[in-house]
Amino acid sequence: MLRIQNAELSKRYLPRRSQRLRNQKKKVLTTYVRQVPSVLDNLPMHVIQYHIFPYLDYNTRINLNMCLPAWDRIRTRMPPESIKRHHLNCCIQVVGSIISSFEYNQEGRFVYEGDKRIQRLIQMFNLFLKDDYFEIYENYENFRVTFIGKLDEMQAIFENHDPNQDPLYSRVWIDEILSTCHLLRNKILIYNQAVKNLLVPVAPPLKFI
Repeated sequence: MLRIQNAELSKRYLPRRSQRLRNQKKKVLTTYVRQVPSVLDNLPMHVIQYHIFPYLDYNTRINLNMCLPAWDRIRTRMPPESIKRHHLNCCIQVVGSIISSFEYNQEGRFVYEGDKRIQRLIQMFNLFLKDDYFEIYENYENFRVTFIGKLDEMQAIFENHDPNQDPLYSRVWIDEILSTCHLLRNKILIYNQAVKNLLVPVAPPLKFI
């Protein structure tokens, strides 16, 4: 009995800010006012849950979930593997947008030329120095082979480049991209060494008796 009285007193004499937050939480859980009508108002909940949500990507699912009342929102957590896959796909989209900027535009010219082209390359290589983007290199063998080939090509071009004969690129940015390529190559060597030293458990031979 005394414990109940103490709990009631603590609720009554909460600081004003705590009382306001408690009332806001209570209001959110008990009331819901839709500001703008949407097509979701005319759909049964089982249609949204079983026929729409399974076909949405991660971001669209979150946005659609926030359009529903609090009591109808789907609270099933996404598996860690799916979250990792989604994050990897986001990294692929960022890298893909940079790679597409190296192609010719409709006028038959490069989108980025001169030092701006080197800066764009440095931007992409710096992404792969981060572990999140380096997972693209780790997970896709075809991309890994192409990426190493392009890295060798970039180093060969800029190491033999003479700014006096071809002033298209400045010496400062040539040194910067060569330094970035060197850091990235060290990261690749560390990864290759780790894969090489990975311990593979020895399985016993198959027996039928």
